[in-house]
Amino acid sequence: CVPPSPPPPASTADTADSVTAAAGSLAAAGHNDPRALRAPAQGASATDGRARRYFRWCGLLLNMATCEVHPDMSRRRAHVSIGPRAHKPQLRARMRTAVKAQLRAVFVDPTLNSAVAVRRNVYHGLLHAVSAALAAVGRSAAAHPAGGLIGAVRELIGFAARAVRGNQLRCLGMARAGTPDSRGGGSAADTPRGSTLVDPSEVAWCAWTALLTALPASCVGMRGDARSRRTRLEVSGQLCAESLQLLRAAADARNLVVGGEAQARSI
Repeated sequence: CVPPSPPPPASTADTADSVTAAAGSLAAAGHNDPRALRAPAQGASATDGRARRYFRWCGLLLNMATCEVHPDMSRRRAHVSIGPRAHKPQLRARMRTAVKAQLRAVFVDPTLNSAVAVRRNVYHGLLHAVSAALAAVGRSAAAHPAGGLIGAVRELIGFAARAVRGNQLRCLGMARAGTPDSRGGGSAADTPRGSTLVDPSEVAWCAWTALLTALPASCVGMRGDARSRRTRLEVSGQLCAESLQLLRAAADARNLVVGGEAQARSI
């Protein structure tokens, strides 16, 4: 007898969709424990600076209390080789590549994640992209033309804002398509509204904060420029008090996942 062929491996998109569906069904059923999603090889838990516990699964971190989904940044590496004299198009392309995977629909889904969790994922994705850019210019970051990196971050903001808004609207559309109201039954109140959508000005705030976080202290000029741009956003009225509160909570360094069980006990 010839044994049957093993099924083909699932694609990345299929995996993300299955995670979204599984986490959503767990939350809806009241079973807020992602440990039901058994993955023996990737089952190590992790803890952040606020002692929240996460379940590592296929490159994702599932919050073990809320089933919110975050990228597992320990699996991300900023592999760059464009050198300290990187041309602007190369630098910008690297940053877009680095942030794109961190802003997938599962990470910014407003029906699956809370408002602060979505913004946390956006901030961490931008921090990863900015870190990739700084790794590209290496130790010459302090001497690198400020206009090149600042311009690259400005372009990154536009790219990230479009990606986040497009993915969020698509997630809301898919959620509403499955409600009774969309099929002629039920009421409009049954339509899932999710957390608030991320505004482009919020993406900009996250990007300038990420640049401030990643830049070394020797980059006095660029740090001052980034801080000035963030301050203008805060005082211009583009960000309401509620948005600023969410953003500052999302950018709190204690939200970074620091490691597994043994490491968490030593914090």
